[in-house]
Parts: sequence; C-alpha cells; structure tokens
Amino acid sequence: NKTRGEINPDTNIIIIPFSEDDISRIGPWPIKRNYYALLIHQLTNLGVKRIGLEIFLSSRLVTQSVYDNLLMKEIEKSGKVVLSCVAGSIVEKNNLFITDSLSYPSPKLLNDKLLTGHINFIKNDYYEIPLSLRQNEIDEKAFSLQLSGKELANKSVIVNFISSWQKIKKYSALEFAELCSESSNIQT
Repeated sequence: NKTRGEINPDTNIIIIPFSEDDISRIGPWPIKRNYYALLIHQLTNLGVKRIGLEIFLSSRLVTQSVYDNLLMKEIEKSGKVVLSCVAGSIVEKNNLFITDSLSYPSPKLLNDKLLTGHINFIKNDYYEIPLSLRQNEIDEKAFSLQLSGKELANKSVIVNFISSWQKIKKYSALEFAELCSESSNIQT
C-alpha cells in the first residue's frame, strides 16, 4: 500500500458531520433525533443512493425517546438508511468472526427490519474490519459493507489509511441544511 501511494476518494461519497459549531448552535450533545430525521428526509428527497448514520443512537437516553418514533418513521419512508450497531468482544473461530454481543440502536429496537451494520474493527499490526460477525444465530454485516450494497467473498477488509478521510467531500450539518434551504428557495 505504501509503495502504491495515495488513492483519490470516490467523489460520489459525501460526509455530513456535526461540527462543534453545529452542536453549539443546535443544542447540547446528544443532538435531538429530529435533526437526524430532517437530515434523512432531505437526503432522501435529493435521491441519494444510501444514507449511513454512523452515530450510535442509544436506547438509554430517556430524553431522546420522544423523538425515536419520528426518526424510525423517516428511516422507514427513506428505505435507504443504514444504522450503526456495536459488537462486544470479537474472536475468530472456524474461519468466522464471532462476537459475544450486539447492541442495536433504538430505532432498530422499535422496528427490527431496519438495516444495520457493525462499526467494529480488530487491531493487530493493522486495522481489520470483519465483513460479517456472528452472535448466536445472527449474522451482522459491517456498516461499510451494508452501505456499499455489495456482497464480498472475503471475510474481512484491511483498512487503507494512506488516503485521508479529509479528502472526501463534506459539509457540516448546518452547511448542508443551508444549501438545501437555498436550493428550495431558488426552485420556488
């Protein structure tokens, strides 16, 4: 990898992070889930292929539960959202990656048909993402694999850190909302 050099990232991928400025203007962390619902709604209306929500939406936050149904409904309407889930410890056994637990985000607990993917990795001398984890009879694909929509024969992927994620096109959440607002004002 190091002798090959840096590879330019796919220009079709856009990251919309919540910057520190976004959080200070929107409200304290954790951000209310209605903001995620609005973002999903806007992205779906723009016709994006997939929407990955990497932020883990814990079911332990009672103050967020009022927004869970709204977010779940927007995810259902979109049909393009992949939510992140988190695995416990991971071991390799019989050519499979096994985990002792999987924690799902609150919308998935309300509707088990929602698409999820694990965000775990294994660190040896490199970073490796198991493309599938098994917990009892449940197989959970990797978040990145779910977003790609592809099936891979490999059991894992070694992460290439030569290209910086900073080179991927990105807008802060509020920048994106302003662009959508400007675009809708121009169209009307």
